[in-house]
Amino acid sequence: MAVLTSFPRCPDAPCGGVEAVSVDLVEALAKCEDLELHMVTMDRAFRAPTTVLWRGATVHRLPWIGRNCLTYAVGAGRRQMQAYLMQLRPDLVHARDTYGLMV
Repeated sequence: MAVLTSFPRCPDAPCGGVEAVSVDLVEALAKCEDLELHMVTMDRAFRAPTTVLWRGATVHRLPWIGRNCLTYAVGAGRRQMQAYLMQLRPDLVHARDTYGLMV
């Protein structure tokens, strides 16, 4: 399963409701032993895809290089996200916020 949404760099200190919900959701889903969980997010601070483990989930950070959020979500960001998901090949994708436009 892949969850696509904003996810904070420091999950212990989310900034805003979307990040707080994503932390809670990923933490709860990661407890399911038979679920391979991937959290995919985009981050302006990264120049290349980065993967880390967090509480049983694999967190993928893709570079966000666009300026306008909406334009990027339906253009270059969409192509980047779709290509990345094709590599991950999740059985299920859950997307929140503008990440829904990317899939």
